[in-house]
Amino acid sequence: MGDKSAKIANINLDPLTYTKAMSCPDGQVKCYKACLVTKEFSQVKGIDFNKTYSPVVGYSTVRTLLALAYANSWHIHQMDTKSAFLNGDLKEEIYMKIPPEQDRPKGHVWWLRKALYGLKQTLREWYTKMHEVMVRLGYKASVADKCVFTCIDVNGHLIIVAVYVDNFLFISKSLKFVKSSKSEMSSHFKMKDLGSAKMDSSNGAQS
Repeated sequence: MGDKSAKIANINLDPLTYTKAMSCPDGQVKCYKACLVTKEFSQVKGIDFNKTYSPVVGYSTVRTLLALAYANSWHIHQMDTKSAFLNGDLKEEIYMKIPPEQDRPKGHVWWLRKALYGLKQTLREWYTKMHEVMVRLGYKASVADKCVFTCIDVNGHLIIVAVYVDNFLFISKSLKFVKSSKSEMSSHFKMKDLGSAKMDSSNGAQS
């Protein structure tokens, strides 16, 4: 984001800040998380946004992959992307009014260079950025499901990565390949390693 003089015809976006309580498993509040978002209902199609559709991995695809991994005793690891939507690059020229808490000259606005929570195209731009990184790392997107990526290392080991919005599932027979893939992903995005996924053998569910 950067300041820019408000000599622009359309400045439709107002900022909004909300606070969310983060709780422990026992229900106790451990901290509060503040988030700056935009009011997406102010956006105008053709000016502030164009396409908004973004794919997510299908539920049936996840069940198939988990069943395949369970049957072959493959390793399944999970990672969560921190503030994933903020990684997207905006193609449109979007300006937002500066929150009143910020000390900026009167008449200035913020020029959004990166996606922000609340924008209609935020999810699409995150997927676009994630897809670019996966392809750059040597992965190929599945024709059947655009959120499933595969890669084969120099030893012939296969890894399958399924992405549901900002959650990554790494599946491979080679634990070394899983770890190196997670490390590569962490070099491009801020990731939280959730470790090995737990399986419920009664229904093949992931927890």
